[in-house]
Formats: sequence, structure tokens, C-alpha cells
Amino acid sequence: MVSRESDKIVIPSDVQKLLRRISHAGFRVWVVGGAVRDFLLGLLPKDWDLATNASSQDIMGLFDRVIPVGIRHGTVQVLSGRRAVEVTSSSGTEREGIVDDLKRRDFTVNAIALEYPSLKLIDPFGGQRDIQAAVLRGVGDARARFREDPIRTLRAGRFVSVYGFSVEEITFDALRGEAQGLDSVAVERVREEMFKLLLGDYLREAFALMNRSGVIRVVLPEILDGSQQESNITVRQRAYEHLVRCAQLSQKRLRLRLAALFHDIAKLDIRADRVKGHETTDHRSLSAQIAFAVLMRWRSPKRLALAVSKLIENHISTDTHEWSDGQIRRLLSELDIDLTRDLLDLAYADRSSQGAPEASLGEIESLRQRVDVQMSVKPALQIADLAVDGDVLMRELELAPGPVVGKILRELRRAVIDEPALNERGALIQYARECIQSVLP
Repeated sequence: MVSRESDKIVIPSDVQKLLRRISHAGFRVWVVGGAVRDFLLGLLPKDWDLATNASSQDIMGLFDRVIPVGIRHGTVQVLSGRRAVEVTSSSGTEREGIVDDLKRRDFTVNAIALEYPSLKLIDPFGGQRDIQAAVLRGVGDARARFREDPIRTLRAGRFVSVYGFSVEEITFDALRGEAQGLDSVAVERVREEMFKLLLGDYLREAFALMNRSGVIRVVLPEILDGSQQESNITVRQRAYEHLVRCAQLSQKRLRLRLAALFHDIAKLDIRADRVKGHETTDHRSLSAQIAFAVLMRWRSPKRLALAVSKLIENHISTDTHEWSDGQIRRLLSELDIDLTRDLLDLAYADRSSQGAPEASLGEIESLRQRVDVQMSVKPALQIADLAVDGDVLMRELELAPGPVVGKILRELRRAVIDEPALNERGALIQYARECIQSVLP
């Protein structure tokens, strides 16, 4: 149960300071959870959690900057100056208290504690063994652990995606039996788990797990939508696998991976082929609508949902070698450079996931170079980039303030995107004189 195999663990100085203060006050304290797991995996921990036999009130008396985030459950956050460290009070005697704490953890790989100051590992449930075997196993009664907090059924998928774990058979059976419990979990928690899951290296394995266990049907039923008739299963399966593979091959940026996962999702639902009584093949627009709806259901930032939808709506499919420089500038004016780069990365991942030949991938790389060339000359892409503004137009054309001025500016912007050399004061005023009649009410 106790091991000295803790030589890999280096505790940051700010966390050490918290540990010393709690220990010097006469309390027992342990590092627990993900920090211990990550170090044993050879990774740098992002989050630090402590367990102690000190009460929450004791902790609040020891530190000046404390947030009582879960004080009813004995948990507070201590602000170290560099991070927020969760400190949870454990009941019982010294050793029994920490074992009871670990007993309530989700998986054995998370049920390991590092004792301070001895730096001994306390591992009552074989977590080190499972880390070495890359196995995810529930602590004790796995089904009871999932019932205590159903988000753990989705977290299993996240651990598969991020760490490459496989799920032990009994734990998988318990997970499958409790997956429906995710219906009761706050959508914000679902969102955070999904976002972390999407940035893992083993997405395909994670989605396979969630598909087999029924988790995906609860958190993202849209990816399984469509006809269940035998004639459509193969087509839908291919579309589903393509989406997951495309996300897997995308660079690990959340906005990009979300766009990759959703970019063809309308093809999974044969009902999407029938809008207002007629057939449609506008899967990009429909997929963008589905993506936006899902992200809003998860209460994601609206800015993120809009950006993902815009990437999907503008998804590049074919014939990029035929694009004019004006088309590239129009794309840049609509998306800005960061979204445009995401769009190119999405197109590359999409083609790669379909086994496209080198020539097809080369088209995307060629387009990327042309975008860089356009950006290097700093073209006028927005109204603010024009060589004239509304005041100049009103003065030169004797116009009163109003919507006509805005219409003219938008027309000038369109013209300059097509012909950058036009962005010169005299030329723009002359062009405005020529087009004024077309914009007057």
C-alpha cells in the first residue's frame, strides 16, 4: 500500500509552500489525484489537489486567500499566487482518513496519494499497477462510483482520449449500465469534459468507447442521428468514422477540432436532405446549424459557437487551385487571418482523413502560400482600411449623414477587395461618384 517510487515527482515551489504551512501547523497533508497520476505517467501536472486532516476552517485560518468553493463538502481553494489549489478535509484518523478519501475517487489511477513531507506514495487500490498497464479501473464497486457522480462515465472517455487508457471489462460494464445518468449532469460539466476529450491523441478510441457504452447517445446524439434502416447503416457509419478521423487528424486546437467533428454532421441525418419539402445538398449550412445548436446546448461561449459555425459554412472542399486572388481576399475579409488558417487546416485534415492523393493535399498547401502572400502586402480588407472614410465621402459628395454613406463604403470595400490598386483617395472618390446613383433610395 505504501511505496517509495516517488522520485519522478517534483512539487512546484508555491505548492510546497502550502504543504509546509499545513504540515508545520501540526496537520497531516497529502498530494492527491491527477497531479500524482500525471507525474507517474511522466507528464507535467496542470492541477494540484491536496487532502488533509485539517478542517476547512483550519485551512481558512492558515491562508489569507481562500475561496470556499465546496465548503459543505470540506473543499476550499487556496490561491498560491500562481494557481488555485484545491484542499479537501478528510475525516477519520490520519491513515484511515486518506484511505477513505481515496476510496471515493473514480478510478484507481486517481486514487494514489503522496504523503508530505515523507514523499511516500499511498496506493491502496493498485493505481500504480494500472498506470503501468494503461488500464482504467473503477475504485471498488465501479457502478457505485459512477452513480455517485455520472460525469465519470464521460470522464472515462476523456482519459482514453488523453492518456490512451483502455477500460477494464467490469468497469466498462458498470459504465455502460450507468451512462444514462449523464442526463442529470449540468451541461457545463459535460462541455468541459468534451472539450478536454477533443484535445486528446486517441480520439478514435475514445469515441469507440463512448459509442459502445451509450455515452455518446446521451451527450451528442446528433452524431448518431439518421435512419436505422439496413440500407443506410453503412453510409452513416462511414460518415461517422470520417468525422472522428478528421477531428483526430486535425491539429490540437479546440475550435479547429470542433469544426472537424461537426463539418459534415448533417450527412448523418437523412432528414437533413429534406428542408421545406424539397431535396437539398447544402450540408455545410445544415452542419453549421447543428454545430451551433450543440455548442449552445452545452452553454459554450457564443463567440466560439459562431466561429465554429463560420468555419463549417466556409469549409473548402474542391478546386482551390482555381481560386482568384480576389476570392482569397474576400475569404480573408470574411474570416480574418486566424479563422482562415483554421479553415485551411480543416481542409487539409478533411482530405487527409479521406486518403486524398498528394496532389490534392498540395492544393491546400499552395492556397496557404497564396494566403500568406496576400497578407504580406497588407490588403485593404475592411472599411477601416479604406483610404477614405465617411466624413470624406460626405464632404466630397455633399451627402448628409445616413445609411447611404454606409452603403457607399461597403461598395468601396467590395471594389477594393477585387482591385487593391483602387485604394487611393482620388480613385475611391471618383468610384463613389460613379456608383452613388445605384445606392440612393
